[in-house]
Amino acid sequence: MQPLTEFLQKEQDTAVLATFCGDMAEDFFSGSSEMSSQYKVYGTGFTSDETWLGKIAYPGYDWNAAIAWARNLDIPENKAFVNIMNGIKHGKANLFSLLGWEAAQLIGLENTEFSGMIIHSPRGKVYMNPENGFSEADVYYAIISKDEETGNCLLKDLRVASVTEEEREGLKGNIEYIKTVEANTWLNAYACLES
Repeated sequence: MQPLTEFLQKEQDTAVLATFCGDMAEDFFSGSSEMSSQYKVYGTGFTSDETWLGKIAYPGYDWNAAIAWARNLDIPENKAFVNIMNGIKHGKANLFSLLGWEAAQLIGLENTEFSGMIIHSPRGKVYMNPENGFSEADVYYAIISKDEETGNCLLKDLRVASVTEEEREGLKGNIEYIKTVEANTWLNAYACLES
């Protein structure tokens, strides 16, 4: 953390994009607690996973994230999903279960072409992009703040991102690139979760 701290002290207008997942996010926020309010932090969907956020001690500053889904989205399909999945096992309502849930819905359409495939998912309307075969849905902005009950992080203030066309265009280039890298066996690791 020391080189990052030194750089941020010199470059006051710099922000940090945290793309960690799980335990690495916990390590980062634990290590960055001394630098609170010296810079802006933005996190990705993996970094902002609610299961892990509930385990990460609040670092002393709020930070921003872009996410694909959250347990507390006020959508009827989400309420049903969370109730059913958490009825199976507490914590079962998570992003990976959501992707399986959506896959089952898409399979149920029995379409042989991606064009026109739309489902009403726990994260809102999802459609299959016929150009690249990836699912696309709204992206939500959120603030990660302090859970006053636990002292850990908490996802709040979810709102739909109003404009994502430019980001989706950039993502298309990333998708095309990773298709050409033979060493990459999990082609959709971030692309499907950040869409």
